Amino acid sequence: MCSTRGEHATQPRAAQKSRPAAYLLSLRKRGVITEVLLQRRPDDATLMAGMYELPPLPQDVVHGREPTIRLRHAITNTNYYVQVFAPRGSKDQALRRAVPAARADLKWVRASRLNQLALTGLARKILQRLEIMSITPIRLAEEEQPAHDAKRQKRLKGKLKSARS
Repeated sequence: MCSTRGEHATQPRAAQKSRPAAYLLSLRKRGVITEVLLQRRPDDATLMAGMYELPPLPQDVVHGREPTIRLRHAITNTNYYVQVFAPRGSKDQALRRAVPAARADLKWVRASRLNQLALTGLARKILQRLEIMSITPIRLAEEEQPAHDAKRQKRLKGKLKSARS
């Protein structure tokens, strides 16, 4: 069924790029509720427009700080070496002040509502790895189908088979 059938010439791939990236993880408690500070990407952004992410930090601000988590994230031909930084206590405001985003682009979101937001894949990966956001299992179509629908389909197949005879 394959139209190329066997060996064929392929276009050369662009060289992989590597880029460092730093993000702020700012959490706050309101009673029993935990909230996460997120930044909404502009609607006219070329990538992931309107989606939410952790606020990016300039590289010079994080120099000498120990990240909360390190991970690699690949998008097409770029490997991002990501470090996420959290304030060192309630009096550490340096990271929060270093976020270049406008206040209107930042939003506190309840951790329990993160699954309802359009998050970037990187933001979702970070929040799940730090267990701030729960991992929602993907259900396959067969799993979602109620038992009575499966029985109904079996009866219909039987009727089709007897109709053909």
